[in-house]
Amino acid sequence: MTSPTISSGLGCVVDAGPSTVEFPPGATFGPRRLDDFELVWVLSGSASCTIHLPVEEPDKEPDDESGERRRFELRPGMLLLSRPGMTDTYRWRDDGPSRHAYVHFSLNPPSLDERRLTGSAQAWPLLRTLTADDPLEALCRYLTWLPSAPEQSREDAVAATVALVVQLFVDGPLPQARPGPRQHVAGIGAWLGARWQQRGVGPVPVAELAAGVGLSAGHLSRICRAEWSIGPAELVEQLRMSRAASLLRRSNLGVAEVARACGYVDPFHFSRRFRRCFGVAPREFRDHTGPGLRQVDDAVLALAARVTGDGSAAPPHPAGLAD
Repeated sequence: MTSPTISSGLGCVVDAGPSTVEFPPGATFGPRRLDDFELVWVLSGSASCTIHLPVEEPDKEPDDESGERRRFELRPGMLLLSRPGMTDTYRWRDDGPSRHAYVHFSLNPPSLDERRLTGSAQAWPLLRTLTADDPLEALCRYLTWLPSAPEQSREDAVAATVALVVQLFVDGPLPQARPGPRQHVAGIGAWLGARWQQRGVGPVPVAELAAGVGLSAGHLSRICRAEWSIGPAELVEQLRMSRAASLLRRSNLGVAEVARACGYVDPFHFSRRFRRCFGVAPREFRDHTGPGLRQVDDAVLALAARVTGDGSAAPPHPAGLAD
């Protein structure tokens, strides 16, 4: 595998990954001593991670008794950078499956490339919380997708992306997190997207959503009201309605089929909920070309695009529709 470099001169050799793994409830992994670097980011669910940082002393092998132990609660929207010599142990949440992505890599050559970044690798940060404005969040999504890319271009893209992630993780520059709850937006979108991809679009209990993103139900409710001015249950329904609106505009599916695709068993109940959201029945919405149509709030549409990953959840605004 080649070792492409970025402007900083940092070169990475990818040893394994990027790969995605799903763990059943309560699964454990480790203890494991790392021989290389590893980036880990949670896609859904959560995990407790304990890391042992050995004390480095000249002419002495590190042992399990000395050093420092740190414990992290990993959830979507967090990025962990583990380094050689560490010993890690994971325990995944008990109340549902969890998914994480990872990539192992080495610096090439190690002594030169560590010096290109601030301090030695032993002083680098271990964990960063990603925000909606953070390029690391988008780069992690790109790494998650890259295994599906054509093989002839995949290896170089993975190595170059990992090098950029490490450069930004250690030295930046990174945008400052905006005040308030925006750091959790990416995690909520990622968890809902993964959940609906696995089980189909449908209602999600508030307690399950809160546990999936590592928050209490009360904290999740406060974040939703601060970010979208609605509670988490209403947020989930508006996301389902956003998808329904998109299907009505961009497909030939009948109303009953759209209802099923959005997790509504009864098409009459779906129609009542749709009218409550948009002010018109589903068939009227499909045929509507005049002004005055209510729309899902733009902030909810932005989250809907994040949940689907391609923006298709947001209903279009044809000419003549009110913004």
